[in-house]
Amino acid sequence: MKTKLFFFLLLLMSSFASFSQTENEARELIRQHRYREAIEILQQFPDTRENILMRARSFEELLNFPAAIREYEKLLPDNLNDTDLLLSLAEVTWRAGDADASLRYWTQINELSPGNLFFQTRKTVAHYRVSDWQGTIDASQKVFEQDSIPLLLRYLGDAYTNLGSTEGMFYYREAIARNPADYISVMRLGNIYYNSAPARTRISGYVL
Repeated sequence: MKTKLFFFLLLLMSSFASFSQTENEARELIRQHRYREAIEILQQFPDTRENILMRARSFEELLNFPAAIREYEKLLPDNLNDTDLLLSLAEVTWRAGDADASLRYWTQINELSPGNLFFQTRKTVAHYRVSDWQGTIDASQKVFEQDSIPLLLRYLGDAYTNLGSTEGMFYYREAIARNPADYISVMRLGNIYYNSAPARTRISGYVL
């Protein structure tokens, strides 16, 4: 009985040592940007957290975002409050073209850290990306309680303008005042002035 137990423990220790060596080999391949080879090695071993994360990040580097999402989601049921995992999912779902999923993850992240300026700012951007104009306005106001970020001033201009409010002009002016090189705000404010001018005052694209 003792002999069997000894050999079992020996086999178990050998297995752990082999897997640890494999993880180190995979890390080295990733360091060398040999992502496909790293994935092939990692897929031969159990789904530990470290293994899954290395595969997910390797898939991201290969621009295989759906595969990366599937890997990250394996960890989600037992890690619903893991900010780092949610951040990875928020970013990779956006890169995969699923802006709605990205917004959901940014919303979860903000609920876990409601006073974090970085998270609030990224959530605002996520609202903007899905054309949720009221959500953009509400989220921006929370950011402005802590800091005034020039890019969000333009986003507010877009949000109010798309909702049919002339308040958008104020935010475009503010964005330009903070960043005179913001040609997009300049263009959009100019378009508002041009489109609001009487037709008879428009000559060759200029407002007189």
